[in-house]
Amino acid sequence: MNTVAKAGRRPLTDEEKQRKNEMAKERRLKNKMEKAQHELTDLEETRLPIPEPVEVKDDTDEVAKRKLEIAEKRKKSLELARSKIKSRAEIRNEKDEELNKMREENERIKAEKDLLLKQKEEEIAKVKAEQTKVKKVVRYVPQAVPIKKKKVPEAVQSVPKQEPTLDYLAQQTYAEQLQKKMRDTIMSKIMADTFG
Repeated sequence: MNTVAKAGRRPLTDEEKQRKNEMAKERRLKNKMEKAQHELTDLEETRLPIPEPVEVKDDTDEVAKRKLEIAEKRKKSLELARSKIKSRAEIRNEKDEELNKMREENERIKAEKDLLLKQKEEEIAKVKAEQTKVKKVVRYVPQAVPIKKKKVPEAVQSVPKQEPTLDYLAQQTYAEQLQKKMRDTIMSKIMADTFG
C-alpha cells in the first residue's frame, strides 16, 4: 500500500507502522488501567464497613423443626398426588366401562319403550274392536216442522193501507241518504282510530 506523503513528511515503512500500532495499544491499555485503578480507589472509599456476625439464638432448632414439618407435609401430599395418578390404560378402561354402562342403559330404555308401545297398540286395537261392535246405525228421518203464524192485532188489520205521497217519499229517501252518510263517516272514523 502506498501512503501518500503529507506536506513535508515522508511515507512510513511497515516496521514503523507496526511500531506505531503497538505504541497506541500500550497507551490505550495504560489509560484503561489508570481508569480502573481510579474506580477501585473510589469503591474502597465508598464501601460500607463489613458488619460483624450476629449470634443466632436457639431459634434454629424451632426453625429447623418447622422446616422438617413442612418438608414432611410436602412429601405426604406428593405421595398422595402420585397415588391418584392413573395410567392411560386405566383411564381408557374406565371410559370403556362407562360407555358400556351407557349403552346397556340405552338398550334397556329402548326395550322398555318398545314394550310400552306394544301394550298401547294392543289397548288401542282392543278399544277399536269394541267400538266397531258397539256402533249403532242411526238414520236421520226428516220430519215436518209446523210453522207458526204471527198473530196480527185486529186494530192494525182494520186500518186500510194508504199509498204514501210524493213529498213523503222524497223526504224519506233524503233521510235515508243522510243516515247512510252519517254511518259511513262514523265507520271511517272508527277504522282510522283502530287501524291508524
